[in-house]
Amino acid sequence: MVCISARDSLAGTNAAAGANDGEVHRVRVPRLYDEDVLRANTVPVASAIYTEDLYVERRFGEETAALVPGVRAWVTSEFDHNGLRAHGERILDRLLDLVRGRA
Repeated sequence: MVCISARDSLAGTNAAAGANDGEVHRVRVPRLYDEDVLRANTVPVASAIYTEDLYVERRFGEETAALVPGVRAWVTSEFDHNGLRAHGERILDRLLDLVRGRA
């Protein structure tokens, strides 16, 4: 999905090239991870899922988190796609607290 308001800033990328209002363009994305490896995970994991992320639909984060046994998912509307860059210390503290059972 390409947000129409962001389209102009993405002009020149394959995802938005030639995009017009009302048109749907699909981009083939290579496999990002091995689902069998995620299902076999035994390491404690926490994830941040941003409900208002412009680039990653919430359901994709939730579906991926559901593959990992014991994942502690933090679903939040408090941050945007760049949450880690903009508020890294706060987010990492929260994720570490989740993994350590303190949140």
